[in-house]
Amino acid sequence: MACTSNANFEFMYDIFLSFGGLDTRKKFTDHLYKALKLEGFQTFRDDDVIERGENIKSELCKAIRNSRMSVIVLSKNYANSTACLFEIRTILEHPKRRRFSSNLPCHLGWNHT
Repeated sequence: MACTSNANFEFMYDIFLSFGGLDTRKKFTDHLYKALKLEGFQTFRDDDVIERGENIKSELCKAIRNSRMSVIVLSKNYANSTACLFEIRTILEHPKRRRFSSNLPCHLGWNHT
């Protein structure tokens, strides 16, 4: 699924938070999300915004397209999730994001060398 873009667009979110839910949702990611919100960052986290029954890929595309930057929490099982792989591919491929934003990878609990 390709994400389309509008060049004259203001960002809805400061940060798109990409993470593997089973590994980090109730641990590191929860703490990170709360700290970002406390500091005033508008942060997208899929379990806060996407309603059951909505087209998840479409909503993720919209959130990625409307975020200034991404924080990608790479955990042991991140790559086992098709949703996570979709998110990271979309983050890295989106032309607007390549020009105007940055991505911050965060490695948790595994040796990535």
